Amino acid sequence: PYALDGAKRPWTSMWQPSDQNLWALWLAAEYTAATGDLVAFDEPLAYHPVHRADPVPLREHLHRQFRFFVDGVGLGEHGHVRMRNADWNDMAVIESGIEPSLMIEKGESVLNSAMAAWVLPVYAGLCDRLGEGSQAAEARTLAESLRQAVVGEWNGRWFRRGYAPGRGAIGEDECWLEVQPWAIICGAADAKQARALLKTIDRGARAGSPLGARVRHPVRVGAEPPGEGTNGGIWFAINMTLVWAAARIDPELAWDEWRRMTLAAHQEAYPDVWEGTLSGPDAYNAPESLRAGHT
Repeated sequence: PYALDGAKRPWTSMWQPSDQNLWALWLAAEYTAATGDLVAFDEPLAYHPVHRADPVPLREHLHRQFRFFVDGVGLGEHGHVRMRNADWNDMAVIESGIEPSLMIEKGESVLNSAMAAWVLPVYAGLCDRLGEGSQAAEARTLAESLRQAVVGEWNGRWFRRGYAPGRGAIGEDECWLEVQPWAIICGAADAKQARALLKTIDRGARAGSPLGARVRHPVRVGAEPPGEGTNGGIWFAINMTLVWAAARIDPELAWDEWRRMTLAAHQEAYPDVWEGTLSGPDAYNAPESLRAGHT
């Protein structure tokens, strides 16, 4: 959003997702792994000017990110990360069928529990290198608690998506793809479950889809307004984790999913659609959509 003077402002009043801090902690750990640079963590780093806050060292920014995730986002009654008003999926609150304010307050995200179960030990490794043993220990303890919570969400076919107050589990009868790769990556799925889950995804969410797995399955044709993407479509941000997870168990499936994500695959499947040929959008409509292959 822009103010009347044309200056851009943070949209924190509207978007308060529960995954934002995890990406920051992960990025910092990846930076160190790639560069070996620890000096940067003692360099002052400013906040957005609109906050009028004094710069603090990068490590302090990360401390505050971690504390906000633990104490601000927090956990719900089932031991999962709270949903807040988005957990990557901007529609997760609306599609829960629960009154939004109640879902924002008490809804839970198995997706972000699974993601955190992997990210937090990676961040703990960075804390170790920075000499911050107590925060490393806290991060690992929380990660293991979340991993165990995700373990309990296996319903024999896939992992449930989340919890809605007064309704219970979300994703009992639908496979929400975004949580499944993270359940494998974080170790919540054992080897047998992981193999079975990938077969289910291959025969369901990926079946007949030239651009990669759909974000929801079974397909609900006609559930969206006319011309819109079916089941939320096909997302690079989710399918990249599917490739990552599958590479550990079924490399052939991983390569095939990666190839489906290429612009060449899009051009071959939809030669008359410019999205994916002259540009690269974040998502495509599923093949069942009236506008298949478009963004």
